[in-house]
Amino acid sequence: PNYDPANPDLRLSAALRSFNTDEERENYLKLIRDQETRRSLNFINVRKVKTRPDAPSHLWDIENFSFSYAYSEARRQNFTIAESFQKQYKGSVAYTFTPKATGVEPFKNSKGLTSPWLKAIKDFNLSFLPSSLGVRFDLDRSFGKNVYRNDGFVSAPNYLKYFSFNRQYNLRWNISKALSLEYNALAYAIIDEPEGEGDSVNTEIKKNLKNFGRMKNFDQRITLNYALPLDKIPVTDWLGADY
Repeated sequence: PNYDPANPDLRLSAALRSFNTDEERENYLKLIRDQETRRSLNFINVRKVKTRPDAPSHLWDIENFSFSYAYSEARRQNFTIAESFQKQYKGSVAYTFTPKATGVEPFKNSKGLTSPWLKAIKDFNLSFLPSSLGVRFDLDRSFGKNVYRNDGFVSAPNYLKYFSFNRQYNLRWNISKALSLEYNALAYAIIDEPEGEGDSVNTEIKKNLKNFGRMKNFDQRITLNYALPLDKIPVTDWLGADY
């Protein structure tokens, strides 16, 4: 700083001249210097891609997975903050499977169903696999510590910690061209941690992780959509309706 934080009307150069030794001056500079250091490391959506675009897709393919990891930390100290430290970890695993169309139309080429009144039967179709299937796990852990000082007094450390474990599930199945099913769910859970300084993964935290945390909120939605076959009946082929 340009001015002495302990005496804002006094320039720092003048305040430093009041000390007797260089060591005292250096120690005072360390005390009043406002310094912040940040570090981060990120790997976002790391995954393996298929070398052949026409390669068949399977439920167990490693290409269906993607991984992300992020780490960041920040340290700060100045005249009123003896120590301020924040650290955050984020990690996620996502799985997505989108198979190629596997629908069947058993009556498509039937010569006995040429009448326009039988179009609903002739166009009957069915898909045996879902259109898309997805699962995502997100871990988010944060640790914060703040120690304040004022005129020689140093406060006890203040801690701020949270550890969450979120899961997302989604399924979409076009059972037929007219009938589709969609399911979405979101689970929000807390990983309980011990109080105080420790931010390592202890036995209790490992146990909580194995149990997928303490559930705080679970939301799910199921949607079934059916397009009525009005367009396959000659007298109503100018109408459309969904249920």
